[in-house]
Amino acid sequence: MKPDDIVTLIFSGIVAISTVFYVLLTWKLAKETRLSREFFLESNIVAYLETTEAQIGHVRLIIKNIGKGLARNVKFMVTKDLDYENAISLSSIDIFNDGINFFPPEVEYKYILMCISDSKEKQNDNIIFKISYSDDIIKNREQWFTLNIREIKDQGKLTPPDTHIGMIAYRLGKIEKLLETSFKSRNVEP
Repeated sequence: MKPDDIVTLIFSGIVAISTVFYVLLTWKLAKETRLSREFFLESNIVAYLETTEAQIGHVRLIIKNIGKGLARNVKFMVTKDLDYENAISLSSIDIFNDGINFFPPEVEYKYILMCISDSKEKQNDNIIFKISYSDDIIKNREQWFTLNIREIKDQGKLTPPDTHIGMIAYRLGKIEKLLETSFKSRNVEP
């Protein structure tokens, strides 16, 4: 073998290895692009309970699409409802009966269900329901939710609130009380 043949053979080997490397890199980039595209088409609906900021003991149900894609044909099936005197049953909420045709990303539905400060006897109760829907990636999705009242029953109210909107309402309430006091001291009706 001549030295020129050896150099040609080495460069051919380097080109072959580089080609294999670029094929693998291109395959990996194509896979990441596909996963990224799917991420922006995928919907993910979650449900959770929280106490309201303004009213101590009021429990609300939040249903939110935290995914980036549109959920279609959202249906609900309630297996176990709340068993409180003052609670609103899930079956009395329209979306639990009729469903939702289109549930865009970042949209949330909020429903006040009850006031747990009125019902001390059953604070270990829960609700169980299924949410089924479809999106552009997976045609049929199902998620079961078991939401326990005991998980949020001891959450209190912060004074002043820790959110911007809550702080505005808190400060407006303080201003209102100052104005009422000022008007009363002058014997003037507001």
